[in-house]
Amino acid sequence: MAALIFFTILSYAQHSAGSVNRLFGFLVPLFLIFYMGTRPISPVFVDMTTYAQSFEVAAQRGIVYYTDWVFNILMLGLSQITTVEVFFFVCAAIYIIPISVGLRKRHGDSAFAALLATITSFSFFVYGVNGIRNGMATSILLAAMAWSDRKFTYAILAILAFGMHNSVAVPVLFYTLTFFNTNIILYACLWASAFIFTVATSGSLAAYLGGLLSSAEDNRVGYLSQQGEDKGGLRIDFVLYSIVPVIISYLWADVNKTKDPFYRQMLCTYLATNSFWLLVMYAAYSNRFAYLSWFMMPWLIIYPFIPNRSTGSADVTRKIDVAKYGAMLIGQFALTYLFDIFIYPTR
Repeated sequence: MAALIFFTILSYAQHSAGSVNRLFGFLVPLFLIFYMGTRPISPVFVDMTTYAQSFEVAAQRGIVYYTDWVFNILMLGLSQITTVEVFFFVCAAIYIIPISVGLRKRHGDSAFAALLATITSFSFFVYGVNGIRNGMATSILLAAMAWSDRKFTYAILAILAFGMHNSVAVPVLFYTLTFFNTNIILYACLWASAFIFTVATSGSLAAYLGGLLSSAEDNRVGYLSQQGEDKGGLRIDFVLYSIVPVIISYLWADVNKTKDPFYRQMLCTYLATNSFWLLVMYAAYSNRFAYLSWFMMPWLIIYPFIPNRSTGSADVTRKIDVAKYGAMLIGQFALTYLFDIFIYPTR
């Protein structure tokens, strides 16, 4: 990843972005599908073994126990015609392809610049090999957002994303609300208020929701009621990580880019969804709630500095801001490396 980042930035600086984007825009997604999709079924990938067991039950008994209907159809259908290895390969393809296609919709031939930011972000790999349902759902939702200028297409993709993992109802709801209001100051105040409330109440809302939903047949309720190895708590590290896109959009992004209607929708959705995570920050495994906003983060960080299509416009800005794009990309990857190798090596 480091080698690919520096090669890409150097190529952009030498004005050879076109050939790099075309070549790697095809090869990198293809490589990722095979690299992630042909991994061994191992406890190293945590939830992967659970999905493998569920697949075998579906193959032998024709029963799937998950509550997400699209995922159930996927698992049950494949279990009747192929092997568990093919199932995970298909899951990897569903994880990678919507991201690639969605970014191409918004950035044209420069989609690889955004894709590179996405695949080097903190949670990209783990949600492709561990949080598999959530990863596929958020990838489909990202494609839905990319096509949100076509309301019918957006609705179909959003429904499919919800059917893959119903937790994405939170970002779907907030993104839908941005069709009516994209006042960034308002959403920023919502975020700040959620943070202050959670700290002041020591996360009591998470415990309340856990008790309220205790009859639900979903282990996500266990996260809210503080069950599990990770007991949650005040996650200042996650809070600081979460405000990065806001700081960048305020300090670095060109004024014209912050007026881009699609960018504003994304940023407002991110703030609102991350506010939801703040309210349940004290819950166990709160990173699973944080990811409902984090999957948008790399795109938000990079979007102002690369060619893009504004909503409702076929025009594409031709110039990449190489210096700022390179700084954002290297900074994000350095943070990812720091988290994965030194801070959370066993997560």
